[in-house]
Amino acid sequence: MNYNVWLGFHKGEKIPEFQRWIANKKPDIVTFQELNGISEKELREIAKSWGHEYVSVLKPWGFPVGITSSAEIDVIAKPFWLYHHGHIQAKTHGVNIFAVHFWPKEEKEPNDIIELAKSLASNREKVLIAGDFNTHSARDNPYLDTILKLDYVYFDVVEQFERNGFIDLVHKHSPEQKRSFPTLVFTDGTPDSRSESAKKSERIDFAFANASWAEHSKDAEIAIDKTTDFSSDHYPVFVEFN
Repeated sequence: MNYNVWLGFHKGEKIPEFQRWIANKKPDIVTFQELNGISEKELREIAKSWGHEYVSVLKPWGFPVGITSSAEIDVIAKPFWLYHHGHIQAKTHGVNIFAVHFWPKEEKEPNDIIELAKSLASNREKVLIAGDFNTHSARDNPYLDTILKLDYVYFDVVEQFERNGFIDLVHKHSPEQKRSFPTLVFTDGTPDSRSESAKKSERIDFAFANASWAEHSKDAEIAIDKTTDFSSDHYPVFVEFN
């Protein structure tokens, strides 16, 4: 599962809500964005509620990404100085994970990750790149053309992953899903506000797998329900493998 948890679980106020919801989903691995103000020690305590003992957080300031897992995490790299937010490269459950939070039109970090991920995939490793890409897929362009007041549309980052053989798992399994941000958290939840929100909602959260492993993917979806409508400003992404 990947989840941008909006300024550290909404400045800590929604931690119990997230704990209940994630525990109910029983994920093996969770990647996070915006763990603002959440230390590695604090995330370890939070993650116990969904059965994860193993935790890694990128940095103690800014907008850190993180990983929790029910298996030991081998942290390979935590680069951030050359990038906007930075990422974690790790291995857990036999999967090479890149927990990412990209920035629009800054392609150095995605391209650096692609080269690392291609090298791993060429050695028959399982690779998953998951996170808030802050950019779009050209596959969503007909839908994006209908969105009102969208500040930017930028396809280059996602296209780079696809050109290099990585598979957009949500598009593979749930191509009708085009919305991951924003949720209804900025609305009052009425039918009219839901309709207005849908006119501005875009898919900027992704999970990519290398092609050989993506063949074994069973399902992928953006989880939209009564809880995720208001927990964060992003919806979480789920992927499942055989």
